[in-house]
Amino acid sequence: MLMTTADLVADLRRCRYSGCSCCGHQCGSAACIDHILVYAADKIEELTDRCARYAEEIAVLQEERKRAASADVAPVVYGRWIRHDDGVITCSECGNAESSDSYYCRYCGAKMDGDGEHEV
Repeated sequence: MLMTTADLVADLRRCRYSGCSCCGHQCGSAACIDHILVYAADKIEELTDRCARYAEEIAVLQEERKRAASADVAPVVYGRWIRHDDGVITCSECGNAESSDSYYCRYCGAKMDGDGEHEV
């Protein structure tokens, strides 16, 4: 008989007073209580194993997060579009000429937000 944690706790609380799933009546007998204790020990072991697996999974995820955080990435370069009198738009960082402004320079990858105030 496989017991859920809720059933097990309920039986432990009521065996002596209102009937349990082991014998169906108020007995509080040693055999009935021993039966419930065996299920309780099995459930505790199962939950302990599950917690250990979760702890291992959490440790793996934390390690993967550390590796991802330390990835070798280039810092973001910020620039702005310079509009010239002849209608040409150029990147302030590389001088690349564009026909229309966008959020990034297609040549050097500079992020075009124009204010020049950014955290490093």
